[in-house]
Amino acid sequence: GGLIPKAAKSAADVIVLDLEDSVAPSQKDTARKNVIEALREVDFGNKTVAVRINASDTTFQHKDIADLIAQSGERLDMFVLPMVGNASDI
Repeated sequence: GGLIPKAAKSAADVIVLDLEDSVAPSQKDTARKNVIEALREVDFGNKTVAVRINASDTTFQHKDIADLIAQSGERLDMFVLPMVGNASDI
């Protein structure tokens, strides 16, 4: 079970895995590990797979990017950047 495998089998063209608003601060590390595991193990077929990372003004964004790039294999297609207000947020 679980929501990620269900999403992978759905008719959606794009799957966005959220590490930002849907995750309590105390659960950020666990959520990141779960997303990395899903990216390595779930068959997403031809779907585009994105991860919504934490905002640039948090202590979580750097670890989100570094860990996802280093550990998720080749299945991650893109990052979704939240709360972008200007160019310096990117």
